[in-house]
Amino acid sequence: GSFRLGTIASNAPDLNFGVVELPEHNGVKSTFGSYWTHGITTKAAADPARLAAAIKFLQFITTPEAGKLWVGIVGELPAQLEAANDPELLADPKLGAFAAGLPYAQSTFFVDESKDRQAILDAYDAVVLTGADPKEELDVAVATVQEMLDEFWSSRP
Repeated sequence: GSFRLGTIASNAPDLNFGVVELPEHNGVKSTFGSYWTHGITTKAAADPARLAAAIKFLQFITTPEAGKLWVGIVGELPAQLEAANDPELLADPKLGAFAAGLPYAQSTFFVDESKDRQAILDAYDAVVLTGADPKEELDVAVATVQEMLDEFWSSRP
């Protein structure tokens, strides 16, 4: 996701790579989109001055202007669907594909997003670095993630 672009820019500034939208399948476009939520803590809500400050802060960070600041400082898309309508973002060689995919992005449930990501990175590394069979490595990644899901849901009704 676009959240990785800042890390790549910091850790591998000379890496020459491109970003494109995922291809559609049978006329259906889909991509993954993660998001976060903003809220007010009970501690802030209990104090009128803190509550007023928290509301003012939330009102600011959810504006398009704050979204532009976020892109410029952090280097990833803001959590705002309006970013898909920003000509500057859409024209960006790295962020453009992510911005274009916002209207049809789907979020998914993660037990542990870091471990999910590591499973696919390990599969990729095995294929690229050791010549392992791509299908076998993807099957290993799927089994790893499925095991996490099974364990998580086993203790829930």
